[in-house]
Amino acid sequence: MKRPNGAGTIARLPGTRKKPFAVVLTEGWDENTGRQKRRYIGYYATYGEAELALAIYRADPTPKRDITWEMLYNEWHAVNSAAWSPQLAANYRSAWNYMSPLHRLKVADTRTGQLQRIIDGAKYIPQHREGERPKPVRAGRSTLEKIRTLMKQLLDYAVQNDIIEKNYADFVRLPKKERVEKEHFSDVEVEKIRQAAEAGIPYADCVYMMIKTGLRISEFLSLDRFSVDLENGTLTGGLKTDAGRNRVVPIHPTWLPYVRSWLARDGERLICRENGKGYSVKLFRERCYYPALAAAGVRQLNPHCTRHTFASQLAAKGVPTLEIQHLMGHTDYAFTADTYTHVDLEPLRSAINQI
Repeated sequence: MKRPNGAGTIARLPGTRKKPFAVVLTEGWDENTGRQKRRYIGYYATYGEAELALAIYRADPTPKRDITWEMLYNEWHAVNSAAWSPQLAANYRSAWNYMSPLHRLKVADTRTGQLQRIIDGAKYIPQHREGERPKPVRAGRSTLEKIRTLMKQLLDYAVQNDIIEKNYADFVRLPKKERVEKEHFSDVEVEKIRQAAEAGIPYADCVYMMIKTGLRISEFLSLDRFSVDLENGTLTGGLKTDAGRNRVVPIHPTWLPYVRSWLARDGERLICRENGKGYSVKLFRERCYYPALAAAGVRQLNPHCTRHTFASQLAAKGVPTLEIQHLMGHTDYAFTADTYTHVDLEPLRSAINQI
């Protein structure tokens, strides 16, 4: 259907472009040339995005100079959010809340110093005990990176749509990364967990197996009967990286009986509920992992600390870095795997048996 005069139009620009669809407004005629005066509102990858942007503009045709951060975010969100995962949407929403001091400011009047103050002052109020006064705590680096990423994307969108000429978020700096010592279970705690598993404490065997495989909790819970090769004494698992995906981990002799026991349940996953269904990470963490630690009498370290424990034990035994990288599935191993495609299982089995 043809749009009324003055309502704007969508034009496909010639050539090969990432964003070939332009939203154009006609603003009268040039008295000297007799041609129409045209103003480009923005450029978009698809016709649908351009149509949406035009509809948003027509609903609120604010002069570019007066566009606020809130207006910019709402338009950018409307154009892009359909392709987001729920997790990505939640990340953007959280970052946007940190940027609340900017919401009502004009984008064109914002400079690097104002953006830097958002990063420098980012705090959150953690959960606290009833009656206890909450204390502001510095946001973590991951959160700060998400805030800066959102700033850059919003201002990139503003540059693309001629609202501003320069992306000042490019000059925002994050604090230097602090080296944090990874927490891991002590040798005494590992022995307590082993004893608890041997005594039949529910799910203590799972915690022990996580320590002896170095698998992430999601990787561990994804194992099924096809992941287990009893003949060769190996597990095949891993999800996150090219180096970590489908890596082979020798089965430690001390937990082979536990693997056999879980296999006998014949569930959808190796670690399964009574009905044979697998566990979600949240359910396993809350109902199995932490209760097992409590029953074993050890600290309530998070599940990822089993992975840190695995790496620490290997390093303490003098296992070569390359073998640790392979067993952990670290991305640093990817180059080595591409260069030396054959991985000898025996050194890995020897490394596992040392711990």
